[in-house]
Amino acid sequence: MNIVERRDKIIEYIKPFNAVSTKELLDHFQDSPATIRRDLVFLEEQGIIARSRGYVKYILPAQVGEISFTASDYAIAKVAASLIPQNVIVCLDSGIEAIALANQLQERTDLTIITNSILIMKTMATTNVETYGIGGKVAPRQDCLLGPDAEKYIGNMHVQYLFLTTTGIRGMSGLSCVTPEQASLKSAFIRASEKRVLLAEAVKFEKDAVRQFASFEEIDTIVVDRPLKSQELVRHLERIGTRLIVAEP
Repeated sequence: MNIVERRDKIIEYIKPFNAVSTKELLDHFQDSPATIRRDLVFLEEQGIIARSRGYVKYILPAQVGEISFTASDYAIAKVAASLIPQNVIVCLDSGIEAIALANQLQERTDLTIITNSILIMKTMATTNVETYGIGGKVAPRQDCLLGPDAEKYIGNMHVQYLFLTTTGIRGMSGLSCVTPEQASLKSAFIRASEKRVLLAEAVKFEKDAVRQFASFEEIDTIVVDRPLKSQELVRHLERIGTRLIVAEP
């Protein structure tokens, strides 16, 4: 079990309980006490847990209690947030990694955010971040807005940074998703953006989805949670100049 997997399992173990004793965690995971304590320090710094008098408590994300983020999501989001300079327009896609990034940006009053994610709109609604929601049809079970109206809206915009998510990866070819509406809007996002950053857990590079919506040549930077298994793909990204960042803690 690597460090990210272990931290994810710690989070999943704590979630069902109001509080768990540190001793119980040490007994359950059977790693060295120093290792588990380092994990708890990291998770507390990320705002995922709180520690007090020998106990650990899981903290629901302040604005999006509907979503449970993993340690990988937090690691990717933290790196992604560090890539954003001051005073730019940022477009956020509707995937889980983009929602985690939105949580990292709640104090950034120098940004303008454009998104089709209903959950990101809710996240930003109680902040001072200037946020614009893309109009369109509510996509069932996806918590986002899609369709021709959404594409027309983003087609009239020009943004400096796009943070994109994906359902899967099609070999050496590019990024893939499930529905034609998703693919069409993601393509519109890419056309409207100067810098395109893909946020994705490495496991997504091991599966494909129905529709390809972008090639790797269209992506400037990829942020993942652990090294990619395919060295052929890593070399391909180097050749085409796509930057690969591993956000593993």
